Amino acid sequence: MLEHVHLENFKASRDVEVRLAPITVLAGVNSSGKSTLLQALGALRQSYDANGVMTGLRLTGHLVQLGRYRDVLNEGTEGEAIKISVLEDGIQHWWSFQDEPEASQLRRYRASALIPKFVLTPNFQFLQSRSDCTKDSVSAGSSGSADRRLFGYSR
Repeated sequence: MLEHVHLENFKASRDVEVRLAPITVLAGVNSSGKSTLLQALGALRQSYDANGVMTGLRLTGHLVQLGRYRDVLNEGTEGEAIKISVLEDGIQHWWSFQDEPEASQLRRYRASALIPKFVLTPNFQFLQSRSDCTKDSVSAGSSGSADRRLFGYSR
């Protein structure tokens, strides 16, 4: 089970730590980082092949489409690496990525030796849907669309 996620310099997350439980609900105002957390996990998952080999962080793939390095690097952090760490079943996994601004697959500079289970399990689920909001939510200042993401995996 994923117990903890730490993001540095990833999108709006300059330095964010989130503890996870068997059931975790992410709630917050718009642009507070809920989707960013799930996108980081989705990007890690789509970056590993079936044999557990990772050549770099794939920003655009079958789970998430995040653009280029300049699109995901936290504003004001030029030259710094994106760092992601995950505590899974008591084992710490970590990655550090950096590349040219236009790169859509980031070079891995450092990473822990062990491969996390969630990137290889066939029971991984990352569901996304997009639908129109009600008129009330649009008039309340919403962009006019709702974004729903669900992430999960079982052993």
